[in-house]
Amino acid sequence: MSAMKIVFLTNRCSHGAKMLEAMRARGIDVAAILVEIPPPAVRTSLVKELKRKLRTLWQLLRRGEVLAILAGWMRRFRPKPAPAKWESADYYRRFCKEVIVVEDFNSGRTAEVVSRLGPDVVVLGGSRILKQHILSVPRVGTLNAHPGLLPGYPGMDVVAWAVLNGDPVGVTVHFVDAGIDSGAVVAQSELPIRQADTIESLRARAENLAAELMVAALEAVREGRPPSEHPAGAAGQPYRPMTRRQRRRAERKLRHMQKAMPP
Repeated sequence: MSAMKIVFLTNRCSHGAKMLEAMRARGIDVAAILVEIPPPAVRTSLVKELKRKLRTLWQLLRRGEVLAILAGWMRRFRPKPAPAKWESADYYRRFCKEVIVVEDFNSGRTAEVVSRLGPDVVVLGGSRILKQHILSVPRVGTLNAHPGLLPGYPGMDVVAWAVLNGDPVGVTVHFVDAGIDSGAVVAQSELPIRQADTIESLRARAENLAAELMVAALEAVREGRPPSEHPAGAAGQPYRPMTRRQRRRAERKLRHMQKAMPP
């Protein structure tokens, strides 16, 4: 079994946390973890913020959406949930000693750090679209686990989009190239829908499956059995985040699908 140096990139999300935990459980060591924490956003002036809120309020009033206004006011008084464990950079020190915080994965500093580390594989556990000067560093390549069946489902919210469209839900592990979810496919698996599933539980199960498939791909590389690759094919237009109305339609479609299942 040959040694393999892995550098892990994450923007602090449950997707990356589950992947790291699965890798540790299977004895896959990580040489370094880069955590992307952007600098605090520059606040707009008070006048501009007030104008924006008044414009939004006027648009809602014109459409007669009084309930939306009341809901917005109520949200201001809700207690903020406690931060998730993976939101702290300290969480990642459980998995390796070298944890490096960067502001942007495409920055010159990130390129210098990754080049110094000299990884065989870069693994993405939640990341922005990477540029070529980062992708060209690892010897084997950069691997990503996407919660959708490629090439048909690139982009965002693809679990819910697949449900809404009546298509299979699944996960794809692929090498990353300059496109969006368009690199060569390493592994792919469908995720069967269960009677008790919701959109959120499907997303959580897709994250678990993504971790399993990524571990299998990394074990193949570590053992000198490079995972088989096949082109992802021509990817369609990336899906965008769902609106609330589209999300409700997806939830209704899921319930209809479940009613048609055998008991």
